[in-house]
Formats: sequence, structure tokens, C-alpha cells
Amino acid sequence: MSFPIRVLIVEDSEADAALVLRQLEVGGYLPTHRRVETAAAMRAALAEETWDLIVADYTMPHFDAPAALEVLQESGQDIPFIVVSGSIGEDIAVAMMKIGAHDYLLKNKLARFVPAVQRELREAQSRHLRREAEAAKQKLEAERSQLVQRLRQENEDLAALTQVTANAISTLDLEELLRVLLERFVAVMKADTAAILLAEGDELRVRACVGLPEMEHAGYTVPVGQGFTGTIAATRQPLYVEDAQIDPRVLNPQYKRRGVRSMLGVPLKHNGRLVGVLHVHWLTVHPYREREVHLLEITAERCAAAIVNARLYEQTKLAKAALRESETMIRSLLEAAADAVVVTDAEGRITLVNAAAERLFGYARAELSGQPVEVLVPVPFRDAHHTHRRRFAVAGQPRSMGGGLELSAQRKDGSVFPVEISLSPVQIAHGTLVIAIIRDLSERKRAEARLQASEQRYRTLAEAAQDAIFVIDRHFRHQYVNTFAARQAGHTPEAMVGKRLTDVFPPPVVLELQRNLIEVFTTGQPRYVESKLPLSGGEAWLSTRLVPLGNAAGQVEAVLGIARDVTEQKQLEEQLRHAQKMEAIGHLAGGVAHDFNNLLTVIQGFSQLVLSDPHLDAGHREHLGMVYSAAEKAASLTRQLLAFSRKQAMQPRIFDLNGLVDGVAKMLRRLIGEDIALELQLLAEPCPVSADEGMLEQVLVNLAVNARDAMPRGGQLVVRTTLLAVDDEHVARSPEARLGEFVCLSVRDTGCGMTPEVLGRIFEPFFTTKDVGKGTGLGLATVYGIVKQHQGWVEATSLVGTGTTFRIFLPAVSAQAAQPPAGARTQAAPRGTETILLVEDEAIVRTLTRTALERLGYHILEADSGPAALEVWRSQAADIALVLTDLVMPGGLTGFDLAEQLRADHPQLKAIFVSGYSQEALAQASLVGSGRHFLQKPFAAWQLAEAVRNCLDGK
Repeated sequence: MSFPIRVLIVEDSEADAALVLRQLEVGGYLPTHRRVETAAAMRAALAEETWDLIVADYTMPHFDAPAALEVLQESGQDIPFIVVSGSIGEDIAVAMMKIGAHDYLLKNKLARFVPAVQRELREAQSRHLRREAEAAKQKLEAERSQLVQRLRQENEDLAALTQVTANAISTLDLEELLRVLLERFVAVMKADTAAILLAEGDELRVRACVGLPEMEHAGYTVPVGQGFTGTIAATRQPLYVEDAQIDPRVLNPQYKRRGVRSMLGVPLKHNGRLVGVLHVHWLTVHPYREREVHLLEITAERCAAAIVNARLYEQTKLAKAALRESETMIRSLLEAAADAVVVTDAEGRITLVNAAAERLFGYARAELSGQPVEVLVPVPFRDAHHTHRRRFAVAGQPRSMGGGLELSAQRKDGSVFPVEISLSPVQIAHGTLVIAIIRDLSERKRAEARLQASEQRYRTLAEAAQDAIFVIDRHFRHQYVNTFAARQAGHTPEAMVGKRLTDVFPPPVVLELQRNLIEVFTTGQPRYVESKLPLSGGEAWLSTRLVPLGNAAGQVEAVLGIARDVTEQKQLEEQLRHAQKMEAIGHLAGGVAHDFNNLLTVIQGFSQLVLSDPHLDAGHREHLGMVYSAAEKAASLTRQLLAFSRKQAMQPRIFDLNGLVDGVAKMLRRLIGEDIALELQLLAEPCPVSADEGMLEQVLVNLAVNARDAMPRGGQLVVRTTLLAVDDEHVARSPEARLGEFVCLSVRDTGCGMTPEVLGRIFEPFFTTKDVGKGTGLGLATVYGIVKQHQGWVEATSLVGTGTTFRIFLPAVSAQAAQPPAGARTQAAPRGTETILLVEDEAIVRTLTRTALERLGYHILEADSGPAALEVWRSQAADIALVLTDLVMPGGLTGFDLAEQLRADHPQLKAIFVSGYSQEALAQASLVGSGRHFLQKPFAAWQLAEAVRNCLDGK
């Protein structure tokens, strides 16, 4: 909750006044203020309204803080006076404190402002209470003096009336006096009952009765002017009633019930003031007698004086008791006070100390009594203290705690410690006393030092952080900004602190920040957001955590923000998502190619078998040749899909990439045409790689064709080879890259280039920007798949209107391991008579393979799954020379697992693995060797014949 406070601001700047008010609001206050700029305005404000606090700027064009303090002191009001200035030296601050200011602060360092206000308000309240207690004490002493004087006078008067009321006035006890008076009146007047009622404001109350117990116990009261008694009080004249039973002026039923008949009453007056009413009663009719009235009047006057004296005595006793209670309370307060209290006389001698002073300085009271106060001051400062003390005793102004002096004090053991001293001069009959309230600042100084060190430590951490750290208040102003945050915004911390968001950031950034800040201010809950914002260095992704900062009342007064630039992380995530998408597309392409290869194997195989029939007529031979040619084209398409999906079987060898590029250059020139200049920039030293030459040739051809289509009006195509060491910086830019030595093959054209959107999709299968019928969309996808299959990666850069560069990275190998190219295949299909175990789950593929092999003279045993093949093996293992098996089959047993089980019985068993290039096939493709061969689908009859013969012959 907010506490109301009335603030008088001596300030010529409305903005600076608003700064002070905002600090008070943040500190939990609800300020009502008035701003003045002149002495006249300040005097008017002090005269017209009551203020809790005065905050003054030190320097203004027509008025300043010293003058404002003088105006306050002239008014005689005790109001906390705090100086707040943009720049003030320590000497000026000390001077202000000496002339009565309670505290000073700099406008740019207001962290101490609210604590200072709280402290000064508490001290002002303490001073107010002390003044009230002192005033009450002085009033009681004055009243006591007056009472004693009046008693003395009354006693003298009573001495003159001793013969009349000697027995009655022998006591100052009011109750006893009234009782004795009534008894004498009843006796002298020979009455039956009597009563005395004393005046209490506009009423008279029964204070004593004789013969009327009910009325006395009831505390009977009578308004002045009503009834028998009220009439006497109002007229101040005696009154006689002959028969109370019938007289309308007698209103009290007690008289009638008691049987009172005649009544005589007189006013009790003293110095013209009504004290009460005395009346006596007779139970029988008693005649009116002037002498009795006169006697009663004379006696009543003297009795009134006695009553007044008794009442004064009673009041004096109460006053003395109150004074004793006040003195006891003040002494108890002194003894219970946490601060030390030292009272000195005009000569600076100590006359009184409290228990806290004994504890603080280490002296007993007896040791300090009569000692000069300088005994409590460190030796180097005693002379100066003596001078200042004498000056203060002459013309000193009170200094309250919090606005007092901060000095050094000395204990009995000689140790020196910091204290704050509040001084108050008090005038007494014998001179002036100075009351000093002394507070030990040792712990506060240590706490301030710890706080300063802690603030410096955390500020250092914040300034060293590579995250943007900032604090925003409810007005969307920057309370704190670290260097990194300011640099990101294109400013300095000094330029941003105190500025609104709208003063620093463009509207899109302001709207985003304000929306999230309002959420935190409203809910009081932390908030984590990621947003893309335009900053000084361009657009950036920021990951920001917003944390509410509450005040003592639990209200969110500001929000701490920690923002991290995650732009690079976002880019890497996008690249990773792209790579994962390409991987998923690759799986799909591989699966499609696998299914097509089974079909193409059958189409090509049976077409070849029929074409080998010498009796086939020319017309059918031509048509069947077209079928075979179409199947070959389809097989080429599936090979591109498999290349993209990295499931095409490789036949790697180690060779110099420079030689391959140089050898294919002639073909590339024919492909790209005469209007495109081909330039080779080949490294002088060898660039050895382990790769499938045919696949890399396909990569070069696909890139060259792609470049040609991008340069319809001619241009330049540059093919370059280099050796590179990929470092951490390179890996950070490209998620597919890895550390190590690599051969880089770059292909650069000067074509039309691509937009970033197109560049992000170029490796997707079937994605193309060419017209319908001018491309399959598999060229770059094939390049991507082949390079990935070679454990490399592709990087592409492009700029619209400038051109495109593809950089292919392949692992570098030792040049000494280079291998010669494989020999050409034999033209005639080799034959044989061995027994072959054929394992294939696709019936038509199995039939084709069996037919082709049987035509070559082989004996074939068939099985449609791994378990079925094991059954055949158990019965005819001795006859089987070779197992020809598909890699992936139903039944839970792969072709490779089957071969391993069979080789456990027959280690020399030959094996050929056939696959339509599923993921499992690729996992085993590198195992060719040690009697195991690999045959890819679709295959021609001659390829099947060569593979079987080479495997059986151990080639």
C-alpha cells in the first residue's frame, strides 16, 4: 500500500520535481506536492499548508537551498529538509548540513533518497513527541506552581474563617470536607437532610448527601436552570421552598419519597464563579427565616472557598502524580533508548548519561559525571570540537538524527568509531543544557561498504556479460542498461538510462517489448520470448527472459530483462531442419527406386532373353528393342534417385581428382556449347580422393548442364580444385561440415543466379525452375546424394544477376594409395555348370534370374525367403557352390544374415548380394570382398553372368 506524504519542492525544473515524486512513488509513498521557485512562494506555502518533507534544489536562478533553509528556520517549523542537486561538492554539502539541512543527494544517485526520507520522517516524529513531552512537563510544572500559589492564598483566607468553619476546613480532602460541612449545616440548621452538588460544566453533580443515600449512590445530576437546584445555580441566588411535595420547582422524586417538606438552598460561589449548590431540608414545614438564609450564605461563601481549595489540592495531587509518572516515563525512555544520550551544561560538562551511553563508550555514569564532553572525542579533534561546542551553545540550531553530524568518537579503551550526533539546546532556570543523542554508525558503515562492494561486484558481472541486460520501469524508461545491450541498440548506457523505449528503438521493437512488459507488469510472472527484431546491426533473433522486480509492498515496479542474440543458432537450426528434410526425402526416393528396380530388372531381363532368340522376327525385335531402351532410360532415372538417396552401390578407388576433371573437360565443352567459356583452375599438386569415378563424372556433368541452362546468352564456367583444412569457424557456418583435410571441387558460373528462397530448395528431388519438359528436377538432387554417399557435403552460394558457385568437399586421402582404373568387361557372357542357391522373395525376379542362369548352364535351387533357403541348404549343402540372395526379404532373416549362417557350415561358400538399394543394402554394400560380391538392380543378363562367373572364379 502507498503512504500519503505532503512534499514542498523548491525546484525550478518541473522534470526534476517529477523525478523526486517518482522516487517517492517507487518507495511506496503517495505524494501530494507543491513546487515553489521563490522565497515568497515558499513562505506562502509554509503559512498556508502543513508539510511532511521539503526537497530543495541547491541552485536556481532566483533562489537556492541555503535561502530556502533560512525561510524554513524563520517559520519555526520542524520539517525534514533534504537537498537534491545535479552536482554539488562535498564542501557545499557539509556547509548545508552545518546550517541545518538534514541530508543531501545527487539527482543522478537517488538510490538513497527513499531511505533518507523514511529516516527523516521517523526522526521528525521523534522530535515532535519529545517536544510534546517537554511541553506537557512544563505545563504541569506551571499548573503546579499556580495551584500551590492559589492554595497558599486560600489557606490565608481560610485562616480568617476559622471560627466559622474551624472543624470543617481542617482537612483538604474534598470528600471529607463535604461530609463534615453537611453534618455541621444539618446540626446548625436543625435540618433533617442536606446535599452538596458541585458544578461540572453545564451540570451539577451530587458529591455529598446526608439522609439521602439513594441520590448519593445514583450519582444524581441536575442541568443548570432546571428544578430547585438548577434554578439556584442559574440565578446565583438563595431559594426557599416551603412544601417540596407540591412545589413544581422540585423535580427530583427522591425528595418526595423521602418526605421532604421545606427546602433552603444557596449557591456556592468563589470569586464570582459558581462552585456548586448547598441545600438543607426539613421533613416538616419549616418557616422561612432571613437570619438562616444570611448565615447560610456567609457560611456558603467560606465553604465554597474551602471546597475550591480542596479541589485544587485534589488537582495538585493528580498533577504531581502525573509529573512523577511523566518523569518516570521519560527516565524509562532514556534508559530504554537504543541511542546514547549525553546531557552537558553550558560549560560542556557531562551532567547525565543513559545506559546506552555507558555501553557505547565503556564508562560508568560516575566516571563521566562532571567530565568535559571532549573526553568522548578522539584526541586530534578535541580542540576543534571545543570551539564548535561553544559556538553551538551560543547560537546553535537543533540538529535532528539523520540530519545531524557524522563524527568520530572515542571509547574508554581508546578505540575510535563513527557516530551520528543530534544536538538540542534546552533552556532551564540556571542556564542552557545541550542534549546529544549519539548513534553508533559502525555497523551501518560496514553494511554500506558491503552493499557497495556487492553492487560493484554484480555491476561488474552485468557489464562483463555478453548478453543484453536491462531494467525497465512502469513508464517504459530504462533504469539500467549494460554496455552490451547499449552497443546492440547502437547507443551508450549513459545515453539510454532515463530514456523511454520510444526514444531509443524503432516502433516495431517498441511494440514488441511493450506488449511483453505489460504482460509481466500485469501478471507478476516471468516471461520468456523469442522474437525477430530490427537492431542497429540488422535483423536479429533475440531470446529474452523478463523477470518482475517487486518493491516492499509486493508490487511490480520494474522488469529485469536478459536478452541473448540467437540469430546464429536459429540459422543453424534452419540448416539442420533442411538437412533432415533432405534425409527424409532421400529415404522416400530410395524406397521408390527399390520398387522400380525390381520391376525394371524383370523388364530388362526378359526383354534381353527374348531378344537373344535367333528366331525372333524383325518387327517384334524392333518393338522389343524399344521396350528394352525405355527400361534402360527408366533405370537411369532410378539411378539418379538412388544417387540422391545415397543408396546407389559405389565402386570406389583412389585417384587424382585433377585427372578426372581434365579428362571430362572435353565432354563438358560439348555440353555447354561454344558461347560459354570453360576455365579449369586445377591445383598444381595432386588432389587424391577415394570415390566412384563414374559418379563424380555425373556430378560434374549435372553441374555443367545446370550452369549452361543458367547462361542462355553465354558466360563463363570455372572449375577449380583446392586442398582445404576445414576449421571450427567453417563448421560453425555449415552444419554438414566437419573438421579435417578435404579436397574442394568448385564449379562457378556467371549466370542469372538464384534468390534465397530458390537456393534453399535446389537439392529437393523434382524441384525445378525450368519450363515443363526441360528438366526432371533430379540433377542437383543427384549431385547432393552422390556427394553425401562419398562422406562429403555441398555448399552453394548465389546472387541474382551475378551467378552461382557450388563447392563440393570430399575427404582427402594419401596420394600413394591411388589405384588404376578397373578393366573393361568381357563381351561374351561367361557360362558354367555349378549349382547355385537362388534366394529372392519377388517371384518374377526369381523366375528371370533362374531362366538367365539356366541358359548359361548353371543348376539352380530356388527359395523365396531366408528360412526356406536354410531348408534347401540342409538337404543339398554339399552340391551348392554359390548363394545368390536378395539383401532384404520377409521372414526376419536378411540376405547377409543368411550367408553368414551358411558360411558357418561352409566357410569357403561364395555369395553374391542383390538389392534394389534399400537402406539395409547400403549398410552392407561396403562388405564386398572376402568371397562376397554385390549386384545392383536392375541388371542385364551379361552383368549377372559376369558377376556369377567372377565370384565362382574368385575374381
